[in-house]
Amino acid sequence: CMSALPFYIVGNWKSNKTVAEAVLWWQEFSALWRKSPPDISHIKVILCPAFIHLQLLDSLIKLTTIPLHLGLQDVSGFPGGAYTGQVSAQMAKDMAHFTLVGHSERRKYVKETDVELGAKVNHAVAFGIEPIYCVQSEEMTIPSNCQTVAYEPVWAIGTGTPDTPQNARKVAGAIKASHSEVKTVIYGGSVTAQNVAAYVEESQIGGVLPGGASLTPLSFYQLILNAAS
Repeated sequence: CMSALPFYIVGNWKSNKTVAEAVLWWQEFSALWRKSPPDISHIKVILCPAFIHLQLLDSLIKLTTIPLHLGLQDVSGFPGGAYTGQVSAQMAKDMAHFTLVGHSERRKYVKETDVELGAKVNHAVAFGIEPIYCVQSEEMTIPSNCQTVAYEPVWAIGTGTPDTPQNARKVAGAIKASHSEVKTVIYGGSVTAQNVAAYVEESQIGGVLPGGASLTPLSFYQLILNAAS
């Protein structure tokens, strides 16, 4: 049976693309979309580019009326004000309605702590931005006001070796069972156009978080198409 909640496809560009490359990506992606629009009546497609691409992509999405949503890859745990280098939820809320929080790469390279991540979640929620809270196992702490969680086992990210849909389903079920506020658990880690359908079929898995597959317009479009069909 179809879930009443939309299936999330969250493309994470990570630290990639010049402005010119972002424009080119959009031209190719929108051409594919217009030629043969996927039926995304039950899918929410979210793209998380670097901050420098937000305004550009926001304009292009509005211009071409392709129903993509923008998300942030990170958000400040501080309010607006004298915090040089930080992008606050209040600054970004007009362009992005989602944000990743606690992606494994940020935990690893920026050493983000649970306290900092909790502050990020609170600031995002306060300005109507939905946090997609990333955990690497079902044992990890999840702040109380997160409805959407991304399960991304570190060993599966960028390795070409995804977790099995069956195990991802078990983890998703366990997370929901122990956190009553969590409505959606999405899976991230070597998701491709070729394997996405297997995750769609698992009722406990409410979406996917592709990285590499979102960098090429064709592979991202095909991933959406395969998830939709």
